[in-house]
Amino acid sequence: MALPGRASQQKQQRLEQMYKEYKAESFPEGKDISAADLHDLLQNHTERVVLVDTRTQPEQQVSIIPGAVTVSQFEDLKAEVSGRQVVAYCTVGLRSGQYARDLRKEGFDASNLAGSILAWTQEGFSLVDGKTGKPTKRLHVFAEKWALQGDGYDAVTFAKGQGALAIAKSLLPRWLGGEK
Repeated sequence: MALPGRASQQKQQRLEQMYKEYKAESFPEGKDISAADLHDLLQNHTERVVLVDTRTQPEQQVSIIPGAVTVSQFEDLKAEVSGRQVVAYCTVGLRSGQYARDLRKEGFDASNLAGSILAWTQEGFSLVDGKTGKPTKRLHVFAEKWALQGDGYDAVTFAKGQGALAIAKSLLPRWLGGEK
């Protein structure tokens, strides 16, 4: 039986395996940070870290990790945050791993949150509603395959196809070479 706020060992193993596969295929040289290490870093050195949520706006409206900024907000802040550690996250870690890889090419000290927001919830750490900023136990996943959230958290899905379309639209500029 899982501890309150923790995920079952089976969910943890499935998420770890999924993340390892994404990393091996898309950013094998990537730098990772665990949810526990990020939490400690944010508790003790918030001023040194910029947390970037690489998910789409509809996903972010369901919930975000407290203190996170969007990619567009980060892009506007790049000059101001030069020299700070950047940690990117998404749902599992694929999109954020690719973003962190691109930021490292630009000279940033960028890491990917291994297992991303799902790993964060598996550790029982807090989320806030992206619209109101109030604490929430909801997070967006695309389908049952990704419903690997920690115990006590509720997975939210969008209408069939809506989530995939939003991701494709958000990644299109990067795929076409117009955005890093």
